[in-house]
Amino acid sequence: MPVITRLLLFLYNVLLIFIAGMLAAAGLGRPEPLQWIEYILATPTNRLVTAIVGLILLVLGIIGLVYSLKSESSEEGVPVANNFWGQVSISVAAIKVIIAKAVKEVEGVKDVRAKISSSPRGVVVELQMNVNPELPVPELTKNVQEKVQEYLEKTAGLEIDKIKVLVDDLNTGK
Repeated sequence: MPVITRLLLFLYNVLLIFIAGMLAAAGLGRPEPLQWIEYILATPTNRLVTAIVGLILLVLGIIGLVYSLKSESSEEGVPVANNFWGQVSISVAAIKVIIAKAVKEVEGVKDVRAKISSSPRGVVVELQMNVNPELPVPELTKNVQEKVQEYLEKTAGLEIDKIKVLVDDLNTGK
């Protein structure tokens, strides 16, 4: 969320808390909030300012509602580079295709599912695999990690933070 939007939402929330406090005080029988409201609405100029402030709060409330209902898409993409012309990103779907191609080159992997996330140090890849039980699992998973890292670095230009592997099933069929 942009900084200006956060600042506006912060101000909106502070005003909302203030108004809620005034309503609570008026509801508990305190006369001050009602006196302040009478003072604020005493002149046409004050009523105009109050109307403008009310419209600003309404707009900020709508912006806050839109931001709260907007879903964050994890399929947006992973930044590859920022340069003079803009940002270059690669979609998560494209990364999964590259991973599938890399894993096909490692003998003994029957099925792989990938989950992609970002960290400050690069991309985190989580692989869940079904493998052939006749092959040594530590060597097989190391080969998969190396091949996936090589493909993602060469093909997509990504910096890899971690490649986590979970061997989910030892598939006996060839």
